[in-house]
Order: sequence, then structure tokens, then C-alpha cells
Amino acid sequence: MLVQRPRQTHLLKVESVQKGDHTLEGVDKTEMLFFGMFGIISLLMLFYQFYLLVKGMNVAVNNKKIGISILFVALYFILDLCIQFYF
Repeated sequence: MLVQRPRQTHLLKVESVQKGDHTLEGVDKTEMLFFGMFGIISLLMLFYQFYLLVKGMNVAVNNKKIGISILFVALYFILDLCIQFYF
């Protein structure tokens, strides 16, 4: 019969960081691997979103120049910041 370890709660993780355990030795390594993989996959999906955004914009305005694509991405970030802070 296998004995399972009790799962750590979120509260224990927060307490371990507050006590100075910045290496997170008290956190299970499989959970750290899971969160790391989730972060990498999330970043890849974010890059893919911008790739599709730029490709779609290029098709919509029949654009062949990369400068306009860079300008569109910059405009996207500027408008996102304005909407975030003023609404």
C-alpha cells in the first residue's frame, strides 16, 4: 500500500516565502515544474497571438512592409495602456 503525502496548501507556500524561504524548498518539485511549463506555454501562446494579430492586420490592409507592422504592434500597446489607466 502506498502512502501519499498530504498536498501543501497555498497558505503554506505563502508562509514559506514570508519566512525567507526564497529557494522554495518547501514546495513540491512537480508543482514547480508544472507552473514553469504553464508559464512557458503561456508566453508561447502570447507570442502566437501577436503573430496572428500582425498577419491578420497585414491581410486586412494589404500591407507588405514590416515597418507598418511594427507601428501597429506599438499602437496596440499604447492603446492598451491608455485603456487600462483611463477606464
